[in-house]
Amino acid sequence: MQGIEERLAERQHAFTNAERRVAAWLESNVETVAFRTVNAVAAASGVSEATIVRFARKLGFDSYTAMQRGAQASLQRQFSLGDKLQQTLNGGEDGPLERSYRRDLENLQRTYERLDAADFALAVRSLAHARRVLVVGLRASAGSAVYLAFALQLVRPRVALVRLALDDVHEQLLDADPGDALLVVSVAKPARRTLEVVREAKERRGMTVVAIVSSRVSAIASLADVPLMVSAEGTFNSYASVASLSGALVDGVATALRDSATARLRTIDEINRDDDIYVL
Repeated sequence: MQGIEERLAERQHAFTNAERRVAAWLESNVETVAFRTVNAVAAASGVSEATIVRFARKLGFDSYTAMQRGAQASLQRQFSLGDKLQQTLNGGEDGPLERSYRRDLENLQRTYERLDAADFALAVRSLAHARRVLVVGLRASAGSAVYLAFALQLVRPRVALVRLALDDVHEQLLDADPGDALLVVSVAKPARRTLEVVREAKERRGMTVVAIVSSRVSAIASLADVPLMVSAEGTFNSYASVASLSGALVDGVATALRDSATARLRTIDEINRDDDIYVL
């Protein structure tokens, strides 16, 4: 089935001025349409509800609801590994190394063009000044969560990785309170267990939730106090932007806690030297 993006490109010459405004908004917000009502889309794009309905029909849909289903289908294809691989293999003569390099550069550029500086600053403050920071990420996002937990504990105390192997989430969050923060990594479709941790932290413990996500309409993004959007386009999702943003967050926390972070790192250096941790 033809996607919304293709329909926009084919029919753009027939749009009225009002419909061009809708098209310009829709190009950057296709995934939002999948979950927003017609009046919410009308308000966000600055036109009337009637214009949105006419616009949907001009794109070849029977109704706004049909266009919404088309947006949902586009999201499903976006998250399908099989479809992503097929698109990659059909994408040209570049090899996997060239494709990966180009894709990561594009993801990094999109991430930092769209990242809200105020949200990033709020995330840094939340992670720097929370009484305790818990970090969670599952499946493909697990590696990023492990790195963040490791790096953050280098520059501030009381950082822990939420581990779900023992099915004891309630116990791990038992002592959490509104003075604590949960840092979540969830790229592509949220893992059910990750969402359970976020809900527990937010609704039962009152923790501040900072989330690194790739979709502004994901269930985790909607629950987060500070959602940080990354571009992660790739056959198996690219984590280049996640790694870059993670490094920036740790750097920001270290800067916010300059004196204590410096003292902490010097202590760790001494311990590593005394225990001969690294091979020179």
